[in-house]
Amino acid sequence: MLSVSELVLDICRIADEKRGNEILVMEIAHLLPIASYFVVVTCENPIHIDALASELEERIENKWNIRVRREGEPQSRWVILDFGDVIVHLFDNELRQYYDLEGLWADAPMMKWDGKLTKWERLKRSQEVAAASKRRRQRA
Repeated sequence: MLSVSELVLDICRIADEKRGNEILVMEIAHLLPIASYFVVVTCENPIHIDALASELEERIENKWNIRVRREGEPQSRWVILDFGDVIVHLFDNELRQYYDLEGLWADAPMMKWDGKLTKWERLKRSQEVAAASKRRRQRA
């Protein structure tokens, strides 16, 4: 039987093994009806995004018998892997900062991965930083 928390842990372990950075898990079930968790990972470049996406697809499909849906191409610097209850976002650093999912879904409980999941106490963002982020998104 599928245990979403075990699936999240497997995803985090695989991302860590493949040198994913700043691995963050957001509990979004109470905010969005589409999934229970987002897992957000920073990758170095499109090659790294593709390698991590492929590894996650293969290992999670084999172990959990879950058919994954992939959106985006590594060259776009953002790939989304939909595992049903868990959606994984693989970004390069620049795009992760630009889209700021952590800020967008700031009401979600968050955990960071550092060999294990630990509660992440978000630093309060100043209104100036939040406004600058909003302006960048509007210009695009």
